[in-house]
Amino acid sequence: MTELEALSYTKNLLSTHGLHGWTVVIDRRTKGRAGICRFRTSTIGLSEWLIRLNPDSKVRNTITHEVAHAIVGPRAKAHGYEWRNMHRHLGGDGKARYYDLVNPYTNGEATRKRHARNWVAICPTCGKRYTKARKPITVPGRYYACPPCGRVRGKLTWTNQKTGEVVKPREKIEIYIDKRLWG
Repeated sequence: MTELEALSYTKNLLSTHGLHGWTVVIDRRTKGRAGICRFRTSTIGLSEWLIRLNPDSKVRNTITHEVAHAIVGPRAKAHGYEWRNMHRHLGGDGKARYYDLVNPYTNGEATRKRHARNWVAICPTCGKRYTKARKPITVPGRYYACPPCGRVRGKLTWTNQKTGEVVKPREKIEIYIDKRLWG
């Protein structure tokens, strides 16, 4: 299935069920999910790798998954009874997750493993291991911390397992203003 076919199929499903204000986008950056339904912006996002690497049946199943979310609305339980029935009504299998999708991290093979999470941090106090797929962003005075150990004892330093790059917590920068200059 091409991107154009996926977009038109999704728009057709949305308009058939009276969701005319919704838009469909191709997410080129995401690698950790196949699709997403955003209620606030009335948008359905489909991952570029989903369309490019998977057979039509898997792409259609993901599209019906996201359209089912749009139809039942944000108040319905995310993958509950109402959503499951709608997904099946649209032609999907009613399952919440798909572990057999091919993604960029599996070298063209379907797998049950999660995608690669190259960024790793280990709590200096309790030793708990945390992982991320994307590079952690740190702002002065704001940093990642181990929830059980707290912000003082559990500051996390992130290391990329492939490149060895390190992202350390950044302390808050204090700026003192001389009141004599500002009257």
